Amino acid sequence: MIRTFLSVFIAAVIVAVPSAPLFAQTSAPLSAQEDVQAQIIDLRAKVILLLSELVTHLRVEIARLSGDPVLIAQAQAELARFAPTELPVEEEEVKEEKTTSKPKPRSSGGGSSTPRNQEPRYTLMPYNEVADISVSSGDAEPKFTNVVINPLHVYVGDTQTFTVTVEASEPVVSVTSTTELDNETVELPLSQISTSGAGSTWQTSWQVYDTHVRTYYTTFTARTQSGDENDITLAWSDPCSGTSQGVNSTLSGNCTVSAVDGVDGGNLTIPNGVTLTLNSGAVWAWNPGTSITVDGAIAVNGTAELRKGYLFYSGTTNDNANVSSLVFDTNSTLASHIRAGTFFRFTAVGGAELSTSYGSNTVTIGGITNGTTISFSRANTTAASYSKNGGGAVSIPSDGTSTTINSGDTILVTLSTQAAFLEASSITATVGSLSSTFTVTTKAAGCGESC
Repeated sequence: MIRTFLSVFIAAVIVAVPSAPLFAQTSAPLSAQEDVQAQIIDLRAKVILLLSELVTHLRVEIARLSGDPVLIAQAQAELARFAPTELPVEEEEVKEEKTTSKPKPRSSGGGSSTPRNQEPRYTLMPYNEVADISVSSGDAEPKFTNVVINPLHVYVGDTQTFTVTVEASEPVVSVTSTTELDNETVELPLSQISTSGAGSTWQTSWQVYDTHVRTYYTTFTARTQSGDENDITLAWSDPCSGTSQGVNSTLSGNCTVSAVDGVDGGNLTIPNGVTLTLNSGAVWAWNPGTSITVDGAIAVNGTAELRKGYLFYSGTTNDNANVSSLVFDTNSTLASHIRAGTFFRFTAVGGAELSTSYGSNTVTIGGITNGTTISFSRANTTAASYSKNGGGAVSIPSDGTSTTINSGDTILVTLSTQAAFLEASSITATVGSLSSTFTVTTKAAGCGESC
């Protein structure tokens, strides 16, 4: 009814605006008449466009009142036609960094500048692409010859792998990575996986957390046996952040999805000024019984779909699950898969110092009933503890312990390593049928201060 009324109103306005032939009887010069006619035609076009946009805005509001995400998406897609066209932004020129050209004394404190303050060496590529880059870090040793960041663009929960190849006239004893996230700095030791002539290849993986919609910089530092040190910095990004599985989430910036994505185990809010864009073929999932609140916009392109259902990672345990991609199904359980909303995983640490305390990454336990029991067990560690929601440390005795948690609670565990080389110490946290183990392995003998 509203749309019919406004359509009649538009027609009335168009009739009310004087048409060009009415000015043919005036005494104004022909050029002036033509100018006025052009202005009238332009005014009529603007009025039609303005009122058409008003009708579409009303359709969006009616769709929101209905609460149906599909109707909302359709109305938002129609409204997007009225958005001003943005000119493409050219990528920033890539700047090459200076590298250290003189030997540095061996130091556990490191010699790199803050990653965020350094320029990216290479431009970024689309999500899920691998950055396999041949690099040149100058004449200083050890020389970086190749860096692989897989994937280059990530979501929170993805596993990202760094692979670095270095060359030197003497043995390279350590390669480390340093990444400044939103709230903390992550330092990871890389393990040597192969050698070829004067070159050696090193690798590490981590589960992405504490990121937001921006570019991050990882500095790789290599050290030789005699203490010579060199570093190189590369950029990667989290292009679609703000959502976490198992808890209520709010998109923190514009997000474009081309595959299966969504929120499992929580509600989603798209705030004002933020657009969720679903490319053709994409599926955005939300669970039955949860909601999508659209204060911003959803743009659905081609064959993209908003579907009620559940999201899964392939795998039988938290520690072996493949979190690089999500699987959609209309059933709440799926054989050989783990619900994304209940997934949690600790990141292992290698090359650790002897008789030293190490804390895990913080994990969020979601998709559970409030008051669920979480149990902790320990192995081959001289001391162990856990903390919940950033609270004080609670000791984990040798025979284990347990407590209750609510959906969305965070857990961090801490252990002390053994006074022996290549010894693994661990803490396992178990919630229902799912568990994850935080493992810390001490360095090999002869690795020096850092390995």
